[in-house]
Amino acid sequence: MAENKLEINDSEILSLFQHQESKEKAFALLVKKYQERLYWHIRRMLVTHEDTNDVLQNMFIKVWKYLSDFRQDSGLYTWLYRIATNESLTYLQQQKKKSTRSLSDHENFLENTLKNQKKDLMPINWNGNCKWLFSHCQISKKQSLICDIMMKCPMKKCLKY
Repeated sequence: MAENKLEINDSEILSLFQHQESKEKAFALLVKKYQERLYWHIRRMLVTHEDTNDVLQNMFIKVWKYLSDFRQDSGLYTWLYRIATNESLTYLQQQKKKSTRSLSDHENFLENTLKNQKKDLMPINWNGNCKWLFSHCQISKKQSLICDIMMKCPMKKCLKY
């Protein structure tokens, strides 16, 4: 049997994998032979190195788990390529769900903020009574400055309330 990773063929790897004593060696040969090609296949879909390595690792875990069930209806690389593709797509779906969830959370936050601001923007009949205005409304210093400029109100004097 050839020791060079490029010279060993798939049937030899599969044959070695069937025997418990050579299972780890066969898997190491398979990884050496296909790791780089599969890495670049996954990388084209996921872009980042870290994500690609995570998916590649998950893919090889599945290969280890299911290689003994491989029926050889297709070539070994074709089977590995399909697993890599499926793992990449699964990863992308999970990332999409995470970002959708956080977007939804952000959307709820903005909605609540707008509701609160809408309450603050409701017209108030305060008749120049700054003490009443500050006791009934949540007005920040910035809002009071805007109000001071826009309405020519002496609200700066009332900030102590």
